[in-house]
Amino acid sequence: MARELPAGDRQEAMARVRDLEETELSAAQAPEMRRLLGNMPDLRHSVNMAHTAARAVVEAVSEPTGTGELLMANYEGMRRELGRAEATPLEKALIEHVALCWLRLQTLEQRYSRVMSGSIP
Repeated sequence: MARELPAGDRQEAMARVRDLEETELSAAQAPEMRRLLGNMPDLRHSVNMAHTAARAVVEAVSEPTGTGELLMANYEGMRRELGRAEATPLEKALIEHVALCWLRLQTLEQRYSRVMSGSIP
């Protein structure tokens, strides 16, 4: 059963979960993440998994040309334009999914264009 942590411990745990989320979680770190989330099940709301997925999509296709920064800026802009900040939890999930699908489509379109032009075998 989850126990309530003091405010300072809670903030520390949230920061640690975000740190772990920012890196590729190793097998050795997984138990720590499970323990933190087990102590505070609502902590999962502090990590935006769609945003994490968007970063992974961009990192997988980014080149040193600045394309990744442009893609992320457009992704963030789409989330804002669709009203994520004022949305209900369900609407936020849908907005995240729409923006992530758009981002994936953009990366696939770019790759398709490079393949068709012969710049990628």
